[in-house]
Amino acid sequence: MYRVMLVDDEPWVIYGLKMMLSWEEYGFEIAAEAVNGLEALDILQNEKLDVVFSDIRMPGMDGLRLTEEVAMGNLETKVVLISGYGEFEYAQKAIKYGVFEYLLKKVKAEDLKAVLIRLKQELDAKNEKKKQDEGLERLKEAISVEERISAESLLTEAAGRHLGDTVTLACIDMGTSQAAEHFMKFSAGKLSLAYLVGESRILLLCGDEFPGRYIRESSTAGYSRRNSSSAWLAQMYQEADLALKTQLFTAEPGCCQYRIEDNNRCVLDFLLECERILGEKQKSGMSLIIDNLDRMVRGGRLYINQLAVIYNQLIAMSHKFFKTYMTDVELNFMTTEQMITEYHNWAELKKNLEFQLGIREEQAVDKVSGLIHYVLENIDEKYDSDISLQELSEKYNISTGHLSSLIKRETGQTYTEHIIRRRIQKAKVLLEKGNMSVNEIAEAVGYSDYFYFTKLFTKTVGLSPSKYRRNYIKKQ
Repeated sequence: MYRVMLVDDEPWVIYGLKMMLSWEEYGFEIAAEAVNGLEALDILQNEKLDVVFSDIRMPGMDGLRLTEEVAMGNLETKVVLISGYGEFEYAQKAIKYGVFEYLLKKVKAEDLKAVLIRLKQELDAKNEKKKQDEGLERLKEAISVEERISAESLLTEAAGRHLGDTVTLACIDMGTSQAAEHFMKFSAGKLSLAYLVGESRILLLCGDEFPGRYIRESSTAGYSRRNSSSAWLAQMYQEADLALKTQLFTAEPGCCQYRIEDNNRCVLDFLLECERILGEKQKSGMSLIIDNLDRMVRGGRLYINQLAVIYNQLIAMSHKFFKTYMTDVELNFMTTEQMITEYHNWAELKKNLEFQLGIREEQAVDKVSGLIHYVLENIDEKYDSDISLQELSEKYNISTGHLSSLIKRETGQTYTEHIIRRRIQKAKVLLEKGNMSVNEIAEAVGYSDYFYFTKLFTKTVGLSPSKYRRNYIKKQ
């Protein structure tokens, strides 16, 4: 309902307007009344009102001055002036202040009805535009920079087309750039808008059609709930993006629809059961927990952000209940994005979780412990090159996330921290020898950027490379 204030110094005029028709039937409610412009302005400055119906001639502050104050104060309130025959020419002066309409005394029901219909149409359009603007801003905050141009184009075009009574947004990962290009050329329908994001990802806004018809065997998609307006595109994007990430991480190619059902209760019940099982301090209970979690994931009962919550809670619980057995295990909490980046899929995460919880057989653990020594030797040999964690994980057939955890557990440092430590140690040795320039030393330990090396060395050691060398020489 849009909120209306009636302003007139004659109470029976206000009463007559109120009783002339059913304001609610046209989408309005009488929210306030005032006897002059001063009182009306005070109310407007303290309450959000959409429309003011005001007489022109009133004591204190007349309707024309009230209109001027509304315009100058940017109050975003529509004003309808009511004037007598002799005042109509005078009232026309208010046109520069954006008066919405004039009504002549005595007001007729059909005239008032016509004004209310026009008012509602204009206010509805204004609110829809505002929602779209706010939706675009929220969408910009929700997505990456490279997606913003496509999102803005999508929202702009959606505002000018009728796709249906309701719309759905789908995020589709086509797998390859060729598949995405083919989709853009041949698959978009009349009741849909499609925009290519990056090489192989597509944002698809569908009308009454079911988005699943666009999904090919090799592609994966997540799509939002249906909504009556594209102004809610930011929320729809977040739903579709979460559904897509969940499908990519936990299942084979296919569709995942965001559901409104609140399954947070399911997550809480699962964690409470985990706490009960672990509270019995039987390590065999951990296997039961992992099996139950596996069924929940494969059954599509969890979104990926909920899986991240469960992962972190299980790590914390295992340390709480088995700290005497797990004193050498590093707490390794992760955000949703970190989990996606490090483990890629549920199978890899499950392996790491089993390792973190100590479920694996001792033989397997011994095998992994031996493997990490080979990895660290490899790092020590090639620390001055651009060897990546991904390359090491492929070489030793172990997930990047799991390998990262093993390195942290063995060295007390992350992979990046370990590389930096080895490079700085070598740089110190070369600085002490004194036969190489700082720039040559930077390149020798793996840094092509002299300034970056100097900044990193200073941050790590507390002295610049040159000052470290001078201090070393003085001590000799």
